[in-house]
Amino acid sequence: MHPYPEELLPATMSALGKAFDFADKHLPEGLASFYELFACSDVARTFDGPDAHPDLNGSGIQLVLSVCEGVSSEGLDLMLMSERRPDKGHRERAKWCGTLLAYHQWDTGAAFRAISTYLGIDELFSLFEERGKEPLPQISAHIAQTLAIRTAPTRLHHYRAEAGLTQHGLAAASGVSLRSIQQYEQRKKDINRAQARSVWLLSQALGCSMEDLLEP
Repeated sequence: MHPYPEELLPATMSALGKAFDFADKHLPEGLASFYELFACSDVARTFDGPDAHPDLNGSGIQLVLSVCEGVSSEGLDLMLMSERRPDKGHRERAKWCGTLLAYHQWDTGAAFRAISTYLGIDELFSLFEERGKEPLPQISAHIAQTLAIRTAPTRLHHYRAEAGLTQHGLAAASGVSLRSIQQYEQRKKDINRAQARSVWLLSQALGCSMEDLLEP
């Protein structure tokens, strides 16, 4: 369910795109810091649904100032006077990131704070490099699909649960370290690239084949 009517989407995409562009060029700590501030701000919460009423405050610059509330007049003057000039390849990156975030938030209905936990600034930059010319709905669907895969239980988790073993129990039964099992199940380590002996030991403890534990 979308948090607000679609007719408001172009304005929110434009405002957030301009805000990210301004923050990237003018804020001392750059875009990464602003994204974190924005995601946790009262301004961001006005986008949350249902029946959201995004507080756009008239322009991208005003949105930045609302998020950075409490900036002194001297600090504001310094922001407006200073400007970093990104290289040609990254000139549109910040604006694109803000525009994509606005679309993805509307598309999914998730809060910006939640989105920032799985779509950080580094992931946004990577998406810009890899998919920047694709339509935003297609990119948003890719993000949702990637998140679903990342958060789905691993095959190791499935077979461990079927065997009625805790992670500690599987570590004791297999001889594979508890830390490795945790990392495989959290997808912090790729079990497909694990040492064959470790996968074999796990499969023996779980009564399945090695292939059963590998991710598709």
